[in-house]
Amino acid sequence: MRKITTLFLSVLLLQAPKLQAQWTFDSTDCFSNAFGLELTTSAKKFFACDSLILNAKFTTGRPMVYWNNSVNGTSAFINTTGRYQAFARDLNGCWDTTASVDVKIDYNTPYIYSNNFSTTFCSGQELKLTAVSLVPGRWNNKDTTSETTIRKGGKYYFIAKSDSGCVDTSNVMDITEVTVAKPDIKASGSTTFCFGDTLYLSTTSKQRISWYPYGFGSKIMASYSGINYAIATDSVYGCTRNSDTLTLTIRTPYVEVLCAVTNDSLSGMNELSWSKTKGQRTKRYHLYRETSTFGQYERFATVPYSAAGRYIDSTSIPRQRSYSYYIEAEDSCGNVNPESAYYIHTTMHLTASKGVNGENNLAWSPYAGTQLVTGYIIFRSNEGKAFVELDRLAANKFSFSDLNPPTGTNQYYIGLIGSATCTNSRNSRLRSNQVQFGSSSTSDYLNQTRFRLFPIPSAGVLNVDAEIPSDYQIYDASGRNLLSGKLRSGMQSLDLSGLAMGAYFLRTDTGTQRFMIQR
Repeated sequence: MRKITTLFLSVLLLQAPKLQAQWTFDSTDCFSNAFGLELTTSAKKFFACDSLILNAKFTTGRPMVYWNNSVNGTSAFINTTGRYQAFARDLNGCWDTTASVDVKIDYNTPYIYSNNFSTTFCSGQELKLTAVSLVPGRWNNKDTTSETTIRKGGKYYFIAKSDSGCVDTSNVMDITEVTVAKPDIKASGSTTFCFGDTLYLSTTSKQRISWYPYGFGSKIMASYSGINYAIATDSVYGCTRNSDTLTLTIRTPYVEVLCAVTNDSLSGMNELSWSKTKGQRTKRYHLYRETSTFGQYERFATVPYSAAGRYIDSTSIPRQRSYSYYIEAEDSCGNVNPESAYYIHTTMHLTASKGVNGENNLAWSPYAGTQLVTGYIIFRSNEGKAFVELDRLAANKFSFSDLNPPTGTNQYYIGLIGSATCTNSRNSRLRSNQVQFGSSSTSDYLNQTRFRLFPIPSAGVLNVDAEIPSDYQIYDASGRNLLSGKLRSGMQSLDLSGLAMGAYFLRTDTGTQRFMIQR
């Protein structure tokens, strides 16, 4: 603070009643020199940076002394610019006055305040202080602007300096930086864990703890993949500090989806195909088929991830009815995703009838699956020749009449027009079962092969009676080629003792037949 300038002469002080207003004079007032009242200085002008004291003296009597700034007594504290003089009144009511003196006070005490009216801030954040001053100056942190940003605790003030050389210092603000101890965190196990497993995150911090992305308390059960960390909060000021981060990986089971369920053109049974997605830790696939109860499914097959991504349902009879399926991927944790059951595929079921005018009438149930169906194609084969396209129908049409079918045996199937999501099926087109008109044979027209298999089921030796020599392959239901060789015409035996029990297919150039291994 500034020093007060004092102009004085030792006098006997006389306390007088405090005046309520400055003295004023009019033409009726009389003046005298009854007390010899004078200022202790003869200067006519004074300059001070902050304030000064003017003193008056008297030589006779004990007058009551007043000043024109409403102060009484022989000393006057001056802190504003103006003209000043002292007065005393004698018993006759006449005034004794001092000479006047002009005083100029270069008063500019700055004032500082916090922009948020607080003297505390949280470590890592900042606080702004503003100085109110009529003249330029600087902060004690050497910032020369009127507003300074505080990033550490301490005492702060503003020093103003006028053109006259007067220096004034503001009030001092004691700013406190609140520091919260960084919480330590740890996991109870590996940060990569299976869905359904339990992992806890904990901290020894004594502060109030919350967790990102969610959780409260010193110990929580982890349930979010990605970045997790603890947030310690000061209970008094609400300041926070984050811990180091932990990246958690919860191995959520993957939803594998069937690409399609079609009719295998060789075996005449339903073939399921899927993409076999890489990088999802899939260990095996479970295949489900709807039972006789609507909406109820049972597992009918399990195949390893190493399988070809397709499977023939050897117990299906597509000529009899349609089927509904879905696939479930089991990961290395042994978990499956229950959402898999929502991605159901339902096959087309084609039926046929003879019209009264000799036409061949076809009707089928619509295909339902994950791909978009935009239409259907009608295919026909006459006398075992290659199938040809007859017509195309919109996706909302489910019947067709071949009005002028050629003579002889005619076979039909329905192909689907739509987007395919995988190409690992043995069939180039999603198709229905086949129907046939004009056959006098009661044998399965899909398996009119030129060889015969027995006994079925086989305990490990399969006899083959072939009409003509040909190459052969034996497949399991998932499409894996297990054995291959050559058949000669006539009777021969194949040693299949190395095959596990189950359904298999023997395929030659003349067709495919299904057989069973059972011990």
